[in-house]
Amino acid sequence: MPPLGERAKKLIMIHSLCYLVAFALTLMVPSLAVSAEPTSHEEKISRLRLFNTAIFGKSTADQIVLLKPAIPGQLDPETIMVDLDKGKYFAATVRYPKKVSFAEARRSLNTIYAKHEKKNFADDPTMGLWRNEDDKLAIQVTEDEDYLVVIYVKFSLLTKEKFIKSLGRAMRDLEKEDAQQ
Repeated sequence: MPPLGERAKKLIMIHSLCYLVAFALTLMVPSLAVSAEPTSHEEKISRLRLFNTAIFGKSTADQIVLLKPAIPGQLDPETIMVDLDKGKYFAATVRYPKKVSFAEARRSLNTIYAKHEKKNFADDPTMGLWRNEDDKLAIQVTEDEDYLVVIYVKFSLLTKEKFIKSLGRAMRDLEKEDAQQ
C-alpha cells in the first residue's frame, strides 16, 4: 500500500480530532435545554440526504445502508468516513458539497433531531450540536472551505480509554504538524 499523501493524513487527523471534539462537547454540556421543532412544512423537508445512524453498533460483517431513504431534490454526501472499534461502527463523518447553506444543513438535521439540539449552539453560525441521550448519539455540523461536515458519534460505544488514546494521538499529530511549519 503506498504511503498516504500529506492532504490525506491531514484529513484523517482533522476527522479524528473533530469527532473527539464533538464527543468532548457532549460531555461538557449534557443537560442544556433544547430548541423548538421546526414550524413550517418546508422546514421539515431535509435538503440533505442524512446518514443512517442505525448502523452504529453493527458489525462490519452485517449488511448496512449508509444513508436514509432518498427524497427527490436532496443533496447526497460526497464522502462518508466511518469509524470502527472491534469491528463495529461507532462514528461517521459525512461531507456534503457546499450547494446548500450552513443554515439549510442545520434545518436538515433538525427535521429529525430538533428536540436534541443544544440551545447554546442553536444560533451559532459556525457549529451546531445535538445530543440524544436516549440513543446515546452526538451530532456536530460545521463547515470548512469546501464542505459542510456532519459528524455522528454513538458515544455509548466509545470507551473512555479509546477516547483518551485517540485524543492523545490527535494532539501528538497536531504538535508534529506545528513543529513542521
